[in-house]
Amino acid sequence: VDETDDNTIWAIDQFNRQLLRIPIGAGVTPPASLADIGQYPVPDPGCNAAGDVRPFALETYQGKIYVGLVCSAESSADPADIQAHIYEFDPVTNTYSSAPVFSILDMTYERGCTVGPGLGPPGAFPCGGNASNGVERRSAGWFPWTSDPADYPRSGGDIGHGTPILSDIEFDDDGNIIIGFRDRAGDQTGWEVRHPDPTFMNNIALEAQGEMLLACNNGDGSWTLENNGSAGCASGTSMGINNGYGPGGGEFFWGEAANDPAGSSGHPESSHGGLVYQPGTGLVITSMVNPVPRTNTDAFRDGGIRWLSMNDGSPQRAYRVYNGSSSEGNTFDKGAGLGDLELLNPPAPLEIGNYVWCDYNTNGLQEAGEDGIDGITIQLYDSNDVLVGVTTTANSGQYYFNETNVDVSGVSADGSTPNSGTFTGMAYNTDYTIVFGDGQFSGGMFTTSMGDFGITPTVDANGNADDNIDSDVAPGSLNANNLPFLAITTGSVGCAVHTYDLGLNCNCEFEVELCGDQELCATAVIDLTGFANAFTPSLSTITAADGTPFRATWTTSGTGTFNGMDLDSDPMTGDYATATTYTPSAADRAAGQVMLTLTTDDLRNPPFNYGKLCEPDMDEVVYILLKVDCGTFPWDGD
Repeated sequence: VDETDDNTIWAIDQFNRQLLRIPIGAGVTPPASLADIGQYPVPDPGCNAAGDVRPFALETYQGKIYVGLVCSAESSADPADIQAHIYEFDPVTNTYSSAPVFSILDMTYERGCTVGPGLGPPGAFPCGGNASNGVERRSAGWFPWTSDPADYPRSGGDIGHGTPILSDIEFDDDGNIIIGFRDRAGDQTGWEVRHPDPTFMNNIALEAQGEMLLACNNGDGSWTLENNGSAGCASGTSMGINNGYGPGGGEFFWGEAANDPAGSSGHPESSHGGLVYQPGTGLVITSMVNPVPRTNTDAFRDGGIRWLSMNDGSPQRAYRVYNGSSSEGNTFDKGAGLGDLELLNPPAPLEIGNYVWCDYNTNGLQEAGEDGIDGITIQLYDSNDVLVGVTTTANSGQYYFNETNVDVSGVSADGSTPNSGTFTGMAYNTDYTIVFGDGQFSGGMFTTSMGDFGITPTVDANGNADDNIDSDVAPGSLNANNLPFLAITTGSVGCAVHTYDLGLNCNCEFEVELCGDQELCATAVIDLTGFANAFTPSLSTITAADGTPFRATWTTSGTGTFNGMDLDSDPMTGDYATATTYTPSAADRAAGQVMLTLTTDDLRNPPFNYGKLCEPDMDEVVYILLKVDCGTFPWDGD
């Protein structure tokens, strides 16, 4: 059983050999019959007979469902017919991959003996041909499935008749597959129980002997099985190389052996076939027999779990779930006493965000050279207008709401104190409103320490073709408090949406204003002071931390002169701080026009580092010089 979201459970119907899709969740009508459940027969990969197809394992990964099965060889009773396969199922198209995405076609590899050291090929009785400590040893190899009690060995203790179930599939952080096999015989019989053949009156002690294997992700939708204990996806070297147990003569997960795997383990194959990978740790956990080291006589006939390294297959820690004993009937002892494993984590939290930026060309798209804006206050309100979260853009314009700053019962005005005493995070599938610029937005402009900005006019550029990089807040979309806002709905468990972005118009604009009417005559000059207060932010107020003044320099296309400082010994250029007039030359008047250009410093670069507000900006002012009688013709220009 596995699930892909809050609304679907996936299960294997072993009797009918099919994958089931079971609808669950809020607003879903419970299925009344099998007809209300999605049913998808598991393909036959080419087993010896259709009845040999035995699906069991199920795993969801990156939007796909993975189904594991064995060809049980129960029709032929030949171990050579045992195989293992994994299919990929697409829940969107409801189709399986045309062929298995991974297969083990030969399951006759050496797995050692049920108990004690030694090797014996599958089917060999006894394993090693002698007794060890008075206990007849049996091969740990894989045998065909059987339901005939006469097929089970009748010797007394530590017997084995491993029949494989591909019981579990786990993916690690890199997409490598850990494959778990469960011993079906450990479920059919057990430890110190009556033999399944009712005519055989003695108890038997059958040890469950599962398996763990590693298949490395090739990056192209295929995987490669470990060989002789080596795996190309592992960063370390396994001590299981050449130990005689596993495909190719060794096993990667050598730490699966019971008790002390680095010493003389009594049971080399001890997994119960249940697996779970712990994301981000590089550790996989398996259920097994005798998980703790045998430091005293109490650490045997137990059941529990062990953590194994994905780097080299070594044991890292263990936990005993039940404590067995030499007495009969107390626990499962060495039988298949434990099943699958799951991580008990709280539901994955939600997160939304995440960007406020300078949209210099006002096209509504985040592009190279356009920078984030820090210091914008952002609030989150629920559908009852309760303030549940407050944050401020930082780290180049980023913001987030999650379980660190949202409390569904409400927060203080500055967002620092949750009403419930702890931040809860947002509720799933719930309506919220993101509000921008409380205390900063007025009259269509944000006022911050980095400057004054409007909202970019382009919203959902390209029809939301790429919602990751567009602006989502319209300039006229204001709430009752006249603040820009965005209405959103959260998703299901673990959903993160980082597409709620706001683009601001950060362009620095010059308003070209002439101070009064100009009368052009022989002594006429052009007044430049109209620019002083028209520039936003004001030129006169910008200085760097070291006191360096902001500069704006006039140049002319003509041959007239500016008054004030001459920065480069050229009379046709003037520094803004002192150049307040321009006197056209006779050549300017003869040409009939002159172009004046104002070039500003770049506020983005040192020594200013003014939040990257402006690119170097130029505004051109064209003066048409009319030849008129002096003092008689008023002229306005812009």
